[in-house]
Amino acid sequence: MKKFLLGVVLSVFFVANSALAMTFSQPVKIGEFGCSPRFDGFIVRGSAENNADIHATHGNEKIYGKGTARFGNSNDSLYVHYNSYQKSFTVVKFGANDVSNTVNFDISVLDYRIFSISNSDRGNFYLLSGGYDLLENDRIIFLGRKNDGTWVKYFDTENLLKKYFGQQQLGYWFNGFKVHDNAISINYRRNFDGRAMSRDYADEYGEFRFKWDDNAQWFSVEQIKY
Repeated sequence: MKKFLLGVVLSVFFVANSALAMTFSQPVKIGEFGCSPRFDGFIVRGSAENNADIHATHGNEKIYGKGTARFGNSNDSLYVHYNSYQKSFTVVKFGANDVSNTVNFDISVLDYRIFSISNSDRGNFYLLSGGYDLLENDRIIFLGRKNDGTWVKYFDTENLLKKYFGQQQLGYWFNGFKVHDNAISINYRRNFDGRAMSRDYADEYGEFRFKWDDNAQWFSVEQIKY
């Protein structure tokens, strides 16, 4: 009887602990968003909805001035609020339809691919991936909602540069991401002397791996050097 009870307790323990590990689906591209400095406006592609004025056109491409775009069709869709008529027009608000529940950051002059990533524990996460240059050096941003519905930015490769390498851009290259069952990883290359990156060589290769910490209600980060 004691062995039976012990077996039941251990089974419950393992099930409970396995339930704490958040698992992710593979990313689904749901659209693109970016700014067009040449036309002082924004490019919106693939959105479920885009309430905006047309600021200019370039061939078949519409350049929008001010508006709100919705990406995704679920109850926790990602809304993007933008305004090219304000002074710092590259500062864009991402998050809820209610503009007071958004995250603000400068998107620079990049076009971002927007991916939806569902999970086993809460509403969708959204990953933005934008290329800096012809070497496909990516800026990757990960957004989502906390349990109370507040939108937050969980991680950003620009913050990784500052925290782990102490400097910006030159000599560092983030290239691509992977979604695993219980983690998200971002690959990087690094040159120690700060010289510009090339496609063929780097002094250091590695990745940053993000896992959900249920106690902290945030993502832990691990740097792995190859």
